[in-house]
Amino acid sequence: MEQTTGLSVEHREEVTSNGMIKHIVFFSATCLFPIIVRNNQYVLGTIINALLVSGAMKLKSRKEITLLCIMPSISALMTGTVLGTLTPFLAWMIPFIWLGNLSMCHVLNASKEMASRKMKAATIISAMGLKLLVVGIACVVLIEAGIMPSLLLPRFTTIQVMTVGCGSTVAGLIQVLHTLKCKKTG
Repeated sequence: MEQTTGLSVEHREEVTSNGMIKHIVFFSATCLFPIIVRNNQYVLGTIINALLVSGAMKLKSRKEITLLCIMPSISALMTGTVLGTLTPFLAWMIPFIWLGNLSMCHVLNASKEMASRKMKAATIISAMGLKLLVVGIACVVLIEAGIMPSLLLPRFTTIQVMTVGCGSTVAGLIQVLHTLKCKKTG
């Protein structure tokens, strides 16, 4: 690794204006959308999952991806935007949401260099399934333990399936459009 400026070659690109803008957009969006999109878990979940999937595919550092994965739930907990009066129960789920997000994003990040479209598609579906399993099982266990009310089960299972699927689709469409645009201009 060349160290002429104190930064490794891989990290110099991230310090450029494009790299900084990319970081600011991802991190600001994951913090602000839970505040802006109030009381609509379908829309908010789709946006956040699209940001998580896009971030996993664009960001390079594990630290950056980890930060991206934990910020939305902290913002949602602090503002009470997703569960309203049931927000205190979100505190019980946050470690599992983080674990689910981290699992999905790190698998996606590790697979972004795959050449085969079939393997990439299978990995994306597996990564989404991993997140859903972590969050869903944790929710069921917390409900069975009497820690959370059962009315939250759809919020952390059914709605998660929809928002992870829709968010991944949105991220994929954005990537395809970006690729097409780059081919036209370059």
